[in-house]
Amino acid sequence: NAYEAELRCRKQGGHLAFFRTRSEYDQYRATVDLPDWAWIGVQRIGDTGNFINVDGTKPYLDWHKGEPNDFGYVEDCADFGIRDGVKKMNDIRCDLANPYSCRIDSPPQVKA
Repeated sequence: NAYEAELRCRKQGGHLAFFRTRSEYDQYRATVDLPDWAWIGVQRIGDTGNFINVDGTKPYLDWHKGEPNDFGYVEDCADFGIRDGVKKMNDIRCDLANPYSCRIDSPPQVKA
């Protein structure tokens, strides 16, 4: 599920893949080959319609048309999903099984 995937990424020093900018999003989409459905590190804030990256930053979001819809009032996580041949974001229940990838940022290098 989404929580287990995030924990596994944290054990590797990262988080589920997430995006702060369109540029990060485009680079990820161009370089990572994911299956039709995959977790991303974006979660709903409480009972609101707002979402946040798992590291606490503001997310770049690219939702499918009609998303997020919080179907059944239980869709608090996000994934990439494919519809009509297009892969975009979808809100989904957090307890489902999905593949995932981790984002592991390198610390800045200091030059002496």
